[in-house]
Amino acid sequence: MDDFVIQVKSGKADGLVKQIKATVASGAVGHREVIGYAPDKYSAHAWRAAAAEGIPVARNLYELVAIIKERQK
Repeated sequence: MDDFVIQVKSGKADGLVKQIKATVASGAVGHREVIGYAPDKYSAHAWRAAAAEGIPVARNLYELVAIIKERQK
């Protein structure tokens, strides 16, 4: 898990992409990949926006685990 930072957003998850980009730009994550986690039923817009930017976002714990497992290979 040292290779990832999970950025959690609740509610409609507005601004998730902006928040993830700011986190990466700050340099605080170093070499680690940032994965978004927006577990709210209203976060579909945020998920689509992140996907368009190539940013992985999980909508539930199962997706989060799958994303992490896929990237650990």
